[in-house]
Amino acid sequence: MSIIGVFGCMKISSGLFRGKKINFNNKKFGDADITSQKVKGAVFSMMGENLANRSFLDVFGGSGQMTYEAISRSASYVVINELNKARYLFIKSFIDSLSIESNVEIYNKKWNFLLSSLKDMNKKFDIIFLDPPYIKDGSDSKIYSNLLIQLDNLNLLSEIGKIYVQHFTENELEEKIGNFGKINKKKYGTTTVSVYSHRE
Repeated sequence: MSIIGVFGCMKISSGLFRGKKINFNNKKFGDADITSQKVKGAVFSMMGENLANRSFLDVFGGSGQMTYEAISRSASYVVINELNKARYLFIKSFIDSLSIESNVEIYNKKWNFLLSSLKDMNKKFDIIFLDPPYIKDGSDSKIYSNLLIQLDNLNLLSEIGKIYVQHFTENELEEKIGNFGKINKKKYGTTTVSVYSHRE
């Protein structure tokens, strides 16, 4: 991840809203770690240019830019969650500014409560993006296995779905977690994206 300055030079890179700036004031929102444009582009290159007919879940929204990109690329149903209230309100305001149809749901919950709620609503997702806050010293990998195990237990990933986990490169994630197996891994300096799907 990279930190973007006071007003990030973030923008939507493809799709319906390509080029739209995301004026996320990072100082105002607690110096959140923001996915770099390079890493975002690489992740969506793996996902595919067009996300039509695919559902998308962003568990740790941050600035919301991954979700805006999914919306712009025509994801059929999108859920984003952000625990920090100020960031949540920013995300809500930005999505409202897109004037899109009501295929987006925004939550302000702890991740475990969010996932349980989605299970209760019988939701499943084709793409799940995980970028939780982490300590950048290579010692904080347990949160990822906890997240994947919970997703597995609640059966929130569709049969053809994939989970994209953005993490500190020194945190090496397990090859197999529950019923998920790692199918891809890309390194971008101190940031790595590991991809999981259902094990065959």
